[in-house]
Amino acid sequence: MYVQDEQKFDLVKDISRNMNLLLREIGSNISLLYNWTSIYDLTIFQTLSQVIQRMLPQVQFITQLMDTFVKQSQIQKAFLFDVKTKIHIATDENPVEMMDYEICSELIDVLIDVSSIYGSTDSGENLKFDDHSGTKIRLHQQESDSDMNLILRQVDKSLALVCLINENKIVQQHLLNHNIDVFKDGLKKIFAAYETSKFT
Repeated sequence: MYVQDEQKFDLVKDISRNMNLLLREIGSNISLLYNWTSIYDLTIFQTLSQVIQRMLPQVQFITQLMDTFVKQSQIQKAFLFDVKTKIHIATDENPVEMMDYEICSELIDVLIDVSSIYGSTDSGENLKFDDHSGTKIRLHQQESDSDMNLILRQVDKSLALVCLINENKIVQQHLLNHNIDVFKDGLKKIFAAYETSKFT
């Protein structure tokens, strides 16, 4: 069904009202949340990210770690993405702008594509996204005096940290790299602590 933007609000209200009536009829007190998604943009990934974040017990600790990383590094926004699905499992406390999410998500595809085309081992095998993958892309912003940097670093075999940072905030690149390494170590400790707690 294709609807105009002005019809979407009424449609969500109708769906919400009907579902709440149905739930009351069966005596359930379940609370439902509704999101507009589309297969034609990244809204489906954003919504699935919210679902995953509610299910993962470590998200609270990862978010706190990301908040510290963002503040210490003067980063505008950071996401922790699952590389295969492009769902972000955590982000910092700053609000998620859809455009920021889209550009960070697309950076993963760019790096994977470039790695598979131009990356190869000494034996001639194609390299895929691995623990040492990373990239930095500078984007010129016409409406701003400073350029935006997109930084991606692999932090785990299936997770990548993607950051947006203003060019003028990168004072010393080696400090940013150090903060990313500290973040990686903290993330490993969070996952290790969770694995240990499951078996005790």
